[in-house]
Amino acid sequence: LFATELADAARDRMQLLSRLRVAFSSERLTLHFQPFIRLHDGAAMGAECLLRWQTAEGQHIPPDHFIPLAEQSGMIVALGDWVIRTALRWRAGLIGRVDDTFRVAINVSLVQLIEDNFVANILHYIHTQGLQGYHVEIELTESMAAHDINSVIQKLKQMREHGISIAIDDFGTGYSSLSILSSLPIDRLKIDRSFVSGDAANQPHFGIAHTVIELATNLQMHTIAEGIETESQRDTLRQNGCLEGQGYLFSRPLDEAQFNDDLEPNDGYAPQELLREHGRTGKDIIGSLIKVDFLHAQRHLSDSEGGSRAEELSRHLSRYYQRNLQRHEEDQNAIKALADSEALLNEHLRQVFADTLER
Repeated sequence: LFATELADAARDRMQLLSRLRVAFSSERLTLHFQPFIRLHDGAAMGAECLLRWQTAEGQHIPPDHFIPLAEQSGMIVALGDWVIRTALRWRAGLIGRVDDTFRVAINVSLVQLIEDNFVANILHYIHTQGLQGYHVEIELTESMAAHDINSVIQKLKQMREHGISIAIDDFGTGYSSLSILSSLPIDRLKIDRSFVSGDAANQPHFGIAHTVIELATNLQMHTIAEGIETESQRDTLRQNGCLEGQGYLFSRPLDEAQFNDDLEPNDGYAPQELLREHGRTGKDIIGSLIKVDFLHAQRHLSDSEGGSRAEELSRHLSRYYQRNLQRHEEDQNAIKALADSEALLNEHLRQVFADTLER
């Protein structure tokens, strides 16, 4: 019976690997992006790219099912190369739309890292896309400590010399001694979600998470917390010295189109800033957003453009409110009536345009 179960499991893995090869060649794999948020002010500092596989039948295959198979088979080298090139192309497309320091974080397997040409390839891809090293962060797991550590250190140093930052992902869940950790050229430790969300959040001051933050501080590294789901978790992490975080409190992983739709212009229109500075009621929020949007828009519009631009901005604001209802639960009732009605938004926007143009 035991032998039969092993045989069945082996057959299932081979079938899944075969399907993965087909999916890769037929472009069924995509990247999603989840932003890193600076905890003290809510600014997006970058985004982690995450590999997703949706079958032709619409089934989503979890990454922890197919990525280990790709690593064991060696397929991860070609797959990982595609991920790097695609992620860098995406980051290049954000030039002028995000702050120059906005970085894309790319998960890299040890199997990829130990390839002789890994560093040369990634530097070539960065240059080809017109990017700089500081636009890129490489995320590795603690498993790299099980390999020839001197070779790993050499490659990490080469990347850091070109401005690429290095992070250890899911820190605390794998194997790495403190002596090895202190010798690695690492910029950030990512606190695993198991120490932040769910039951871990009930520990006083996040216990292990607090210890990781202290360790990172002593090693002159920064920290990013994964799996932040509540304002309370964010506040506690921030108070304990964690600088950045990601999780459903801020955003789910988004495909490229969704992420681009979520981006805000860099020229003064910043809903998060306004939410903090202009009160917490629905009327205050919508009034502030409309005022700032139109003071900015006036510089670019003629009289004849006002109506169409007002409708465009109202749709943008409506989408923004809909996306953020769950983030601001205490304001949900106050905002929902406004968020559900584009007609009401249009009325407000056109009136602001009329008043502005008359003056």
